[in-house]
This record gives sequence, C-alpha cells and structure tokens, in this order.
Amino acid sequence: MAAQEFSFDIVSKVDLMEVKNGVDQAQRELAGRFDFRGSIAEIELKKDTITLTAEDEFRLEQLRDILLSRLSKRGIKYKMVNQ
Repeated sequence: MAAQEFSFDIVSKVDLMEVKNGVDQAQRELAGRFDFRGSIAEIELKKDTITLTAEDEFRLEQLRDILLSRLSKRGIKYKMVNQ
C-alpha cells in the first residue's frame, strides 16, 4: 500500500479552514468516483498534515491530483504544500 504525506508551512499563514474545506471536498469527490470503488483509498487531515493512502502509485497520483485541484480552488497554492 502506498502513502504520501503533505504538511503546511505555518510561516506562509495558510488558512487551515480553507484547507479543511478543500480536503472535505476531495473526500466527497473520492467517495463518488467509480474508479476508486472497492479499492483502498483515503485522504486524511490531522492538524497540519494530510495523508494520502492508496493501493498503488497510480491511484496515489490520482488522489494527489484530486486533492491539489480542490485546494487550488480554495485558494491554497501548490507552493504552500510541502510534498
């Protein structure tokens, strides 16, 4: 099982409520995606760390793309996410 963690640079003053909203949106999108049904895939937010878990690298990259697109729409720039 593959996993990837992201954390936030507090110095950049990231709006953690917008991050939470972006993660929530990404989780809802993940729940509705037919290509992830029956597979292990998870997006989890704990304090200032987001953990992505998937069965393989391909699905992990898809999760990453979903998350980053949702964060981007909430005004969180890619540079603010340490990968």
